[in-house]
Amino acid sequence: MKYANIYILIFIICFYSCKNKYDEVHSLKGVPTNEELLPTGITSLIDKCIKCECHWRFNRHIGKEVFIRYSKSYFSPDSSKAFIIVVHQINDVENRANPNVDFEIRGDAFIGYKNKNEWKLYLYKSMMPVGYYSYKEVEDMIAFFEGENYRSKTYTNFYDNNKKSQGPVGVSPNDPDFWNSQLWQQNLEIKEVYPFEIQRYNVGAEKELSINELLNERCSSK
Repeated sequence: MKYANIYILIFIICFYSCKNKYDEVHSLKGVPTNEELLPTGITSLIDKCIKCECHWRFNRHIGKEVFIRYSKSYFSPDSSKAFIIVVHQINDVENRANPNVDFEIRGDAFIGYKNKNEWKLYLYKSMMPVGYYSYKEVEDMIAFFEGENYRSKTYTNFYDNNKKSQGPVGVSPNDPDFWNSQLWQQNLEIKEVYPFEIQRYNVGAEKELSINELLNERCSSK
């Protein structure tokens, strides 16, 4: 009888935990986008990238209503470099995390720099949150990027005494020193290329396509 009561208690706790979890639905509809805080050269690129399916990350978006929120942005002191955290919602898709809602919320980060007055952006850390039903949950990644886990567990490649090595970024985008970190050092692996512009394979590395290039290559006719 004692164990039966324990199991009943556990069931009740799990039931209400799941119920509360499923009740906490926060849609992006009507939430301020903060778009006005960013240069149009950045927002136009990101908007087009997310909505036109130029990257595999956005392969469920065609024909769907999409809301985009520019959740947090960081800029270098001279405003020539940027790190942008974006949350977006896709309507009328199956939500694998919560069957009670008919939309999916994802999070992404974009990184880039201004080149001859034109912004050049890259999708940063492709494996970001997918399938959520609350934009507030996905925005938890702001705390991740500003916290110790990002500083100590996110690595970049570099050369030390002509020998290839690897080390943590060591600094978050909300710290001014971020813009001088290894992440922003060119020529570490490929000439005149930043580490976030590199796509790595088991057998080597090559320069990754920017959002600009992906749009021209895959979305120009859409």
